[in-house]
Amino acid sequence: MGMKNAAMILNAVLLVLVAILFYLHFSSKEKSKEAVVKSSQTQKTFNNDFRIAYFEMDSIENSFAMVKDVKSELSREEEKIKSENARLQKLYSDKYNQYQGQQLSQVQSEAASKDMMELQDRIRGQQQQMDQKR
Repeated sequence: MGMKNAAMILNAVLLVLVAILFYLHFSSKEKSKEAVVKSSQTQKTFNNDFRIAYFEMDSIENSFAMVKDVKSELSREEEKIKSENARLQKLYSDKYNQYQGQQLSQVQSEAASKDMMELQDRIRGQQQQMDQKR
């Protein structure tokens, strides 16, 4: 008898579950119909607000080419300034070593000092020019 009661209880539970599934199934169809109606209304509104934007690839490519050209020109200019700066630094170092290796009179020492200061000023000017171009 215990088995029969358990089977009846199980059948009752299954019947309730089937009834719940039927209810959910049919109520979700109504909701989905409402969702479809709302979706189509939203789509109509969206289509009315939709704007098409276009651009010309040629002008964009030309702009990119121009930017590349300007960048490469600036890069060449910077390299030129760097090489000139390196040349002046080497000249300064060579002159310094040359003056160090010589016995200079007072007049020669003053002239060498003036020459070195002028060279330092040229190097600073080149450095400022390079900093301004960056």
